[in-house]
Amino acid sequence: MRHFLLIAGLVSITLVASAVESKPKHVFIKDSCGGPLGSEVVASLRQEIRASAGYQLASSLNDDGGYKVVITINVTCVESTLPTSERVVSIASIFGTGNCTFDSCSMASNESTLGASLCSGRSGAGCGKDLYVSLDDYMSREGGYIFLHLSEDRKKVLGN
Repeated sequence: MRHFLLIAGLVSITLVASAVESKPKHVFIKDSCGGPLGSEVVASLRQEIRASAGYQLASSLNDDGGYKVVITINVTCVESTLPTSERVVSIASIFGTGNCTFDSCSMASNESTLGASLCSGRSGAGCGKDLYVSLDDYMSREGGYIFLHLSEDRKKVLGN
């Protein structure tokens, strides 16, 4: 019984430590989506990030949440109207990282994440949600690994 309580205590401490460590990663979105449908896509993406427990919107590349690095999403939209008056938007996106050292900020894209999609009509919110799902999938695999290692390296170099 004593060994069981000891093991249960260690597991509990580990779970609490993991919960404390899992602070949200900050996401900076740089977009050039001015039309109504493209703006809806980006607004939906922002809303999905706000609603998530694992991410938080960053207001700038400096807004790193203590990680010394942010996740970046570059989104570009080209919007037009079909002869039927239906709005259509082509969306290109790429994920990466951004950071600032003193007053110098930079962004690095992961070219393997370049994606393109086409949205039309009333699907803007769905397309924003799809972008969020792509981000979350990327961060659960190679993106999370890249992010955490860059964060650890920057903390060592910057002394935090």
